[in-house]
Amino acid sequence: NHLDLDAVLWLQEFIKTLSNIVVIVSHDRHFLNEVVTDIIHFDQKALKYYTGNYEEFCQERQDPTTSERDRKSRKREETPPG
Repeated sequence: NHLDLDAVLWLQEFIKTLSNIVVIVSHDRHFLNEVVTDIIHFDQKALKYYTGNYEEFCQERQDPTTSERDRKSRKREETPPG
């Protein structure tokens, strides 16, 4: 809960190397932005799945239609023509 900066940076890099699922509970937005790729949000007895980091999760919760368009646009940009 109270890691110094060196420990936090080490932990961030270590988590990024993992290929399996890791459950992270943190109030540190900067840490979450660095390490998460997907978020499962529990709200009103339901789970909702989001892709992206914490900042993208917050944006999508505020305006789901804009975030969906952005995600589809990014996917088109990342997909090679063919």
